[in-house]
Amino acid sequence: MDEMNAKKERKPTEVLTVVIDNLSRAVGDLSDPSGNYSLDYVEEKIENAHTLLFEKKKVKVN
Repeated sequence: MDEMNAKKERKPTEVLTVVIDNLSRAVGDLSDPSGNYSLDYVEEKIENAHTLLFEKKKVKVN
């Protein structure tokens, strides 16, 4: 959290919307009542969200 709060600049709403979308898709996949989920899919969505928040590299957003 310190890394995220170190910058004073706020992220644009568009970026935060994509971050929230990626995280909600990951949680939604994990909460499938049948128990069928793809760990690769969950990891990809969480990685995309992290990358967008911390600007480590370019992300291809689906």
